[in-house]
Amino acid sequence: MLKEKLKNANKLASALGSGLMFVLYVVLFGLVEKADPANVTIVHCALDDLIPFTRFAAIPYCFWHAEIFIVLIYYLCNEDRSKWLNAVLMIWMTFMFSLLIYRIFPSQVNLRPESVPQNDLAGILTRLVYYLDDNQNVLPSLHAAIAWQMMGLWLRTLKKPKSRVLAVLINAATIISTVFLKQHSVLDIVAGVVYGFLMEQLFQRHNIFE
Repeated sequence: MLKEKLKNANKLASALGSGLMFVLYVVLFGLVEKADPANVTIVHCALDDLIPFTRFAAIPYCFWHAEIFIVLIYYLCNEDRSKWLNAVLMIWMTFMFSLLIYRIFPSQVNLRPESVPQNDLAGILTRLVYYLDDNQNVLPSLHAAIAWQMMGLWLRTLKKPKSRVLAVLINAATIISTVFLKQHSVLDIVAGVVYGFLMEQLFQRHNIFE
């Protein structure tokens, strides 16, 4: 009984600790966003102009934030501690290293529509995204990078075929949503997937917690 309580307390402390790590990232990201770099690269390619805007892309785009916590809590509860710690560190370092990229190579997209007047859920979420997340620091796309990694995390732990397919579809929708919401260029998501893949390979091949 006592052993089980200590185990649960340890999991709670681990979850709170990882939560504080992500709070630190949000604070640092806010500082990077407020910076006014001298030379900003406008990211654009011809394919961007062929992709239509849809406010409904805001739904998978926003769900990405919740999925980060869902996958990490799932690992905390169902996988051994070393795999959970490695997953946390992989995602956190992907976030943190991106800040360095954005400082060295500031980027921006100018793809958003002038207004999104609809007051349905998708319209409200789109305006919220545009308000909270501006159009700077876009290459590589963190939505694409982390979605790629979360897809890999799910595929390494889920056994049922339907669950695995659902994990792929959800994260593919997240990656695609970034361009249909006009938050990113196609170039951003290509760079994001490559970035996410490289970080994933680094942490999967070298789990320092094992």
